Amino acid sequence: MWDVKTGVIFMNWDLLIPLLVTVIVSLSGWVVVHRLEQSRDRSRRKQELRITSLIEAYRRIDAATDREMGSKEAELI
Repeated sequence: MWDVKTGVIFMNWDLLIPLLVTVIVSLSGWVVVHRLEQSRDRSRRKQELRITSLIEAYRRIDAATDREMGSKEAELI
């Protein structure tokens, strides 16, 4: 509050301290949740990449083994 006679600003500490505590707690909670979401997104992305590469590897193996035998392969058998 502003005292018009003296020109001094008075603080109401009973309101300021709980307000500061609330702001600090909410900001730190936001930071923690943000970090956890980043970690979850990174692990999900790694899992998606792993699955994609395994599917591609299985497709390549399938394509390589599903060929008709040529003359060289038939002679080896």
